[in-house]
Amino acid sequence: MLMKAVVLALVIMALFSLYARLAPSDPARWHVDPMTADDPGASGVRWVPPEAPTFKASAEEVFAAFETAVMEAPRVTELARDGTWATFIFRSQVFGFPDYLSVKATKDSFETTLSVTSRLRFGASDVGVNRKRLERLLARTEELLAEG
Repeated sequence: MLMKAVVLALVIMALFSLYARLAPSDPARWHVDPMTADDPGASGVRWVPPEAPTFKASAEEVFAAFETAVMEAPRVTELARDGTWATFIFRSQVFGFPDYLSVKATKDSFETTLSVTSRLRFGASDVGVNRKRLERLLARTEELLAEG
């Protein structure tokens, strides 16, 4: 009886993992403007002014550096793009669960602000995964901008 329960649990996990990997990602739902998106709460992170990072470079340069940092990461694809605003899908290694990261670079007369919303699709809490990923991506973005 225990063996049947274990096998059933493994089959259910495999089916859910397959669904998570193959379920379509609708850009109308997931490609959100970070400036107007809802705060994802425990299921992600949202950085908008005044918390959003700023850079002394053009919006195009900042966005290009951030995009390079994103595309260096494993298991990432682009979902949608609109100039210096894009949404990327990051997938977890084991089950392939998608996290959606929307980023927008906006320039005022003094600096470029990088507004970001990153959230998970399945579950209620990301246990800090999106925040840690964003911190790594921003550190890499700063390196790339410094390299010129």
